[in-house]
Amino acid sequence: GWGVEQNEMYASVISSKLGVPTYNVASPGTDVCGYQALLARMPQSVRPAAVIVGLVLENDMLEYDCRADAEEDIVLFLQEREDPGVTGIKILLTRNSALYNFLAISLKRVDLIRNALTAIGIINTEHVYKRFFTEETIDMVAASTGEELTRLKAMLPQGTPFGVLVAPGRFEIRDGDPPYRKMRLKIGEELAQRGIGVIDPYQGFMAAGFQSTHFTHDGHWTPLGHQIAAAAAAKWLNSHLGEK
Repeated sequence: GWGVEQNEMYASVISSKLGVPTYNVASPGTDVCGYQALLARMPQSVRPAAVIVGLVLENDMLEYDCRADAEEDIVLFLQEREDPGVTGIKILLTRNSALYNFLAISLKRVDLIRNALTAIGIINTEHVYKRFFTEETIDMVAASTGEELTRLKAMLPQGTPFGVLVAPGRFEIRDGDPPYRKMRLKIGEELAQRGIGVIDPYQGFMAAGFQSTHFTHDGHWTPLGHQIAAAAAAKWLNSHLGEK
């Protein structure tokens, strides 16, 4: 929900659309392994009526091994604690300090500070193309991501409706980028084969246009982008809430 007010985030918009309480369990810079960690920390008494995972194609599509990554993270954490360096300090604060995350997000929303960060190159002045997968690895990455999302689903109480909202790559919306289009379709096929609900708001984003749904400096959604995602998610939820 970076850049928008709490009531504008798609989780909140879903709640107002359906008249049911929603709970946004999120953390900055998190991938599918991080989603597993967040869910593992939830109280055992929690029994959600349904769960939606927001899958960001630009950041979340990786070749995963969450168990091995968790062991490696422990080693890295111990190393960073002994000799963190500038990058290590930022990582430690991002992972462990709610105050740091609050300040980092809040300061970026102040025009004067954001302009200063842009001037010294910390914030890009335009959307810079990036992806963590190659065209050759799309099938492998989609399969790996699908496997870890299946494990995430298995962590929930049996029978919990579980859907994945696939956040389309901004470069597909803006430029019709073939690799992002192929990945969006491939992960949709992968999840469907695993019995996981797929929520794809791509058509809604295309109809509204790139500039009206994304901020100038990064790939985060404007309030309109959140509304489009919420509409797609609410439609899926509405057809599944009766199962619980």
